Amino acid sequence: MLPCGSDGSVRYGRRSRRAAAVLWLVTMLVVTVMAGSSAGIRAASGKVTIVHYGYYWHGEAWRGFVDWAVKEFEETHPNIDIQVVVAGGPGQGAYDQKFLSMLAGGSPPDVLEMNANQAQSFVEENVLLDLRLLMDKEKEISWDLFSPITVKMVTWTDGRIWGVPMDAYPLFVAFNQNLFEAAGLQTPVDLGPKGWTWDTMLTAARRLTVDANGDGVVDRYGLDGRLWAWWGAAVHQAGGDLYDRPVNPTRATYNRPEVIRGLKFVQDL
Repeated sequence: MLPCGSDGSVRYGRRSRRAAAVLWLVTMLVVTVMAGSSAGIRAASGKVTIVHYGYYWHGEAWRGFVDWAVKEFEETHPNIDIQVVVAGGPGQGAYDQKFLSMLAGGSPPDVLEMNANQAQSFVEENVLLDLRLLMDKEKEISWDLFSPITVKMVTWTDGRIWGVPMDAYPLFVAFNQNLFEAAGLQTPVDLGPKGWTWDTMLTAARRLTVDANGDGVVDRYGLDGRLWAWWGAAVHQAGGDLYDRPVNPTRATYNRPEVIRGLKFVQDL
């Protein structure tokens, strides 16, 4: 944890003692952390350098957004220089390894991107900065701007908030209207929100599954087979959770009726 003065200002000693602040939104990163603290390394000229560590696999579009956000921020904060660092290769392993190496070497980034399920050990070891103090000083930004569930995911059990939500991954159903019509099925649009249910989705998936030549081998499945993306959403839609709390859980709740119902639906698909 970073040492703080009685006025709430953040004081820094050696660089190796700095905590890394986890930020999930670049525009929030540059406004909240940098304007509200003295993070980074201050050069003799008085200019502060902030190191932002980002994902490799977001692609060129994401890097373009980061570069744009950095340019926008630096134009209005000429005394701050943002240095963007990315992992040396694709995949979570390369990203984690580089971050751990930076920590071990006493030069962690000031800001980085991290999934919620990665952060627990770093929070427990006080590697990550509690952002409540910085956000409380902001006049234009508040936690009310974010979805409550995303703020919950970055809030520790003792109230510390160790990250700013950057994005969420909603699931949606895309369908082939021609195939639905050929099978005599109403589309999700025809049925509407109340008519397109688990039962109608399961019925459509079965009707659209085809063994064209009758050899016992499915030639076309009615639903995309990547069901790994569905099970968590199905459990939540059924009103369940896999653990007693999303952050620092103490017990699994797999035997709850809601969880079983959600997983059974995915199994049926």
